Amino acid sequence: LRHLLLVRLEPTDSSISFVTKQLLKFPWHDPSQQCGALICKVMLKACRKGRYKAIAAVAAVAANVRRNKPEVAARLIDTCMEEIQWAMEHPNFRDQQRTITYARLLGEMYASSLITG
Repeated sequence: LRHLLLVRLEPTDSSISFVTKQLLKFPWHDPSQQCGALICKVMLKACRKGRYKAIAAVAAVAANVRRNKPEVAARLIDTCMEEIQWAMEHPNFRDQQRTITYARLLGEMYASSLITG
């Protein structure tokens, strides 16, 4: 999963469709695996620790996965909003880059129609 989102994911259509297809092959029916939570966690890590240009690709993958598994998009939006709210309530100099990353991810999710105005 980390390899898919941190290494293989690039802002190209072929890469986005490949990663989406691979994510849908995970064992979603097994509740002990908690695929939705794990995928959301790694998507956010890919935005924070990965390449800055991959944020648009992460939003596109989330939009594609949403068609079959709406849990991932809901968790991603909720977590992103919570992180931005926490950063606004507890301003810290070392968290500024992370907050900018989450704000850009939120904007990219809006652009890919995951969030409605």
